[in-house]
Amino acid sequence: MRKIYLSMIALACGTISMAQNLDFEAGWTPFFQGQTVATYMTPDDWFGFMQQEQPGANSTANAMRLETENDAALSTFLAAQAQITVTGNNVAGFGLYEQGIGGAAFPVSVDFYYQFSPVGNDTLGTVLVEVYDTMAAGNTDDVLLAQGIGFYTTSQTTWMTTSIPLTVIATGTHNLLTISAYSSPKDFVSGFPFAVPDPQDGTYLLMDEITLVGNMASVEENDDYAVNAYPNPASDNFRIELPDMSARTISVINMTGQVMKTIPVNNLNVTVNVADLESGVYFYQLKGDDGATIATKKIIVKK
Repeated sequence: MRKIYLSMIALACGTISMAQNLDFEAGWTPFFQGQTVATYMTPDDWFGFMQQEQPGANSTANAMRLETENDAALSTFLAAQAQITVTGNNVAGFGLYEQGIGGAAFPVSVDFYYQFSPVGNDTLGTVLVEVYDTMAAGNTDDVLLAQGIGFYTTSQTTWMTTSIPLTVIATGTHNLLTISAYSSPKDFVSGFPFAVPDPQDGTYLLMDEITLVGNMASVEENDDYAVNAYPNPASDNFRIELPDMSARTISVINMTGQVMKTIPVNNLNVTVNVADLESGVYFYQLKGDDGATIATKKIIVKK
């Protein structure tokens, strides 16, 4: 599947940045000059078309709006540049995000806020999430490790949270994640197995505040770095004693990989407040100036 996406992107737009912009609060740039219906804007670090800025969930400034629209100019452009078949001049909204995830916990789900407003029989907003082992250079030998698909078939015109769980397909080194979103998947991605019969002008899918949830259950503790935490179990606070100042931040992470809090390291003795956390097993993770992980240790919170 990813080979199809990348061949289309290479023809239409070139390369994609790998930086993070999952809350859509970074910059936006015009996608296509000469568009006839709306000002299509692409969020930084995404590729796509028929994208627009939209007020975000939880009073944030921006969300991504993918809207199916009747636009002859864009239809002609896409058909010419990417060999895309379009039903009439109705072009579906599409957004693609790629992010390297080497060294991170294996993703178990992707969570986000969404809205979906279908028109007529156009009732299949779709979000596809895939995790790859990129193997050698290039994308011809990539191995699909996990996949999850979210279908949105009924009207939801207020912000609601949703979660797409990932199903493991193969084993390997997870180092790339892709998120592909469609307001009306039909024809414009060759071979895409989920398609509405007739994309309708005006159908839209909104997305905001995307979160990658990782599985920390299999994370191994690093015994090479002489760091101590006490008390363990902790109820309200625990203190970390560091051997040096190489660590710049300490994060507390739950068993699903969610970062609960991050605090700066200003001295060799750091107090971490866990009074707001529920009882359970957590990890505290130390990172240096370059963001590299120095050590990961287990801490138990017991009320």
